Amino acid sequence: MTISLLHKVGGFAAALALALALALPVLWSPHLAVAAEGAANAADVAAGKALTFDRKKGNCLACHALSGGTQTGNAGPALKDMKTRFPDSEFLYDRIYDEQKYNPMTVMPTYGKNHALSEAEIRQIVAYLLSL
Repeated sequence: MTISLLHKVGGFAAALALALALALPVLWSPHLAVAAEGAANAADVAAGKALTFDRKKGNCLACHALSGGTQTGNAGPALKDMKTRFPDSEFLYDRIYDEQKYNPMTVMPTYGKNHALSEAEIRQIVAYLLSL
């Protein structure tokens, strides 16, 4: 079918039609979308880890034990098996954004509500925590 199209169109248009016919299935491949999403997620996980360990930003280690962390606290639960504990990433996001909504007596800072962390930074921390 492609060859008969080339005979009818000819020249540059034929070359363009052939290139598109060969490239479109590759460009629209769901595997490429998954790979791009994975790369973005890997970047979010790395940024989230940096924020989690940063004593001036997330400072999660002040209250939570975390694998790879030093001088960790114990006021909050250990940050492990997070995907099992929080299968809904939005619920974990909400807990970090404003823990007081769920526990008015918490000592955990309300990172989003008080603008200590941006929404994007909280999402990066969530990506990291869910990778644990």
